[in-house]
Amino acid sequence: MANSIINKGKLRRVNFYEDFMRSEGIPILRGFFVDDLMGVGLAPWKRKGGLGAYIDLEGAGGATGAYLCEIPPGGTLNPQRFMIEEMIYILRGKGATAVWQDGKPKRTFEWSVGSHFAIPLNAWHEHFNGQGEEPVRFLAVTNAPVVLNLFHDLDFVFIAAFTERRTISAAMEGSIQAAFGKVTSYRMYRPSVCLIK
Repeated sequence: MANSIINKGKLRRVNFYEDFMRSEGIPILRGFFVDDLMGVGLAPWKRKGGLGAYIDLEGAGGATGAYLCEIPPGGTLNPQRFMIEEMIYILRGKGATAVWQDGKPKRTFEWSVGSHFAIPLNAWHEHFNGQGEEPVRFLAVTNAPVVLNLFHDLDFVFIAAFTERRTISAAMEGSIQAAFGKVTSYRMYRPSVCLIK
């Protein structure tokens, strides 16, 4: 029934992540695999401040997305934060990443080919190419399809200031007590999910 309504044009399936990828103006590679990550052509990526291409693999089920990004020799990507979990694998080059929360000092770590790391959720971060002679290229795997298709709100995902679990937990405590009475214990797992015992 639902497919017949969709097929008659009364409803349109919305894939916010797909629309977002297209709006970024960089190539989108599709298929079951990418044969050569180093040979993929990249394009200027305004949001990141480097070069990039999205990778949209068949079989990922809309749960994960990926992209390639390149930092020019001696260059830096734009500082960013987002409510997307991201794992980064360095394919070429060496450099450093600074990570910080509003009002707190920056922490910087170095990486090189084969390094694998994750940026804390919604932490400010900035990637630096530590060499002047060749670009850095990295692969990032994210949960962006899930997050963007869930919230449909780029401002929330890319601008929201949520950083402290204690702050959100304290704010939620009052509403939980108002709704359920005295709470003996609870655990915060995600900004929008709270388990009550």
